[in-house]
Amino acid sequence: GLFLATMVEGYIRDEDQPIERRTEVFKYYGTFTRAMLTLFELTLANWVPASRALTENVSEWYIIFVLAFKATIGFSVVKVMMGVFLQVTFHVAANDDIVMMNSKEMAVKTHQKKM
Repeated sequence: GLFLATMVEGYIRDEDQPIERRTEVFKYYGTFTRAMLTLFELTLANWVPASRALTENVSEWYIIFVLAFKATIGFSVVKVMMGVFLQVTFHVAANDDIVMMNSKEMAVKTHQKKM
C-alpha cells in the first residue's frame, strides 16, 4: 500500500494532468489507508475499477503489478481461506452426533443385507 501511494503521488500532484483523472487515482491510491483498502479490494473483491484507475490514468505498465499481485496474493490467499473453511466444515460434519449415528445405522443395515 505504501509503495503504491508513493508511486502515484507524482501523478496526483502533477498540475498538467486533468483534475478528474487525478481525483480518480487519489480515490483509490491517494493515501496509505486508501491504497491498503484498494489492495484488499484487489485481493477479494471487484478488482477491475481499481486496476483501471491505474492503467488508464497513470501508466499501462501498472498492469504488470496488478496482474502479479492478483495472481500471487489473490489466488493464494483465497485458496488458503477456502482450504481452512473446508477443513473446519468437514471436521464439524464428521463430529456431528446425528450424522455419525445415521452413518453407523447405514453401515449396520448394509452389513445386515450382506449377511
